[in-house]
Amino acid sequence: MYCKHCGKQIADDSSFCQYCGEKVIDELLLSENSTILPANNKNISEEGTSEVIIVTKEVNPIQVEFSKKGKDYSSTIVNEIVGNLKMIGIALVISLAYMIGFELIHLKDAKPLDENSYWGESCYDPTTMSSNRMFHWWQHYAKRVCMAPSFKSKGKNVHGFSSDFKTFAFVHSIEPINAIDYSLIMGMNDKEALSYANREAKEKQLPQSILKQYEEEAKKDAEQDRQSFNDEISSIRKYAFEKDLKKNATYASIISLLVMILGRYFAKSVKWVNVNKTK
Repeated sequence: MYCKHCGKQIADDSSFCQYCGEKVIDELLLSENSTILPANNKNISEEGTSEVIIVTKEVNPIQVEFSKKGKDYSSTIVNEIVGNLKMIGIALVISLAYMIGFELIHLKDAKPLDENSYWGESCYDPTTMSSNRMFHWWQHYAKRVCMAPSFKSKGKNVHGFSSDFKTFAFVHSIEPINAIDYSLIMGMNDKEALSYANREAKEKQLPQSILKQYEEEAKKDAEQDRQSFNDEISSIRKYAFEKDLKKNATYASIISLLVMILGRYFAKSVKWVNVNKTK
């Protein structure tokens, strides 16, 4: 190695120059980072002094690289499952809210048919309905009088029995009614039906006791027809409402579930595109 002060060559392990007595540069520093060159080797022998040029090597900075650990895919899967479960929960809440609103809107359409309701009030009522029911007692009364046999021919043939039994036996002895008379009675109002019944009763010579029995039976039959019709319409409303409710519940659940889960992944995709676009 060379002394940085006088430029003379000294031993590599020297701490001080043996010629000028100055402390020399650390061996490690000189050997690793610097090279000492005399400006002119000829002047060293002639004059004993020379200009020393120290050429310092450029030391590259230490670069420390940290290797990233591999992604924890198990935690990623768990996050996806938790995120999707949240979306499923939100979808169920939305579908439940929709079904509650659906029931509130169709509450009137699903109620049974009674005296406070009417046919056609509900959206589930059939537009047309064939029925042979008679809802008014005078229609049943006219029908019974029309179907009654002539009292002159049959009513007086019951001998040896009380008058009550005679009346009962005659009331329940009926004759078939033809389709024309039945259709006429179905289209009659109260005045027309009672007028028709009175003409038939007079012609058949029906006593007042039998006509009174016919009237009582007619009122019962009219009530039964009304109740039967109400029960049938109510069952139609209930069945149609439950079917509609089930269909809407299925559609609401599927649509809300798809919207929430697909919407979540769409939002994540948009976010990923924005992040990588800026990079």
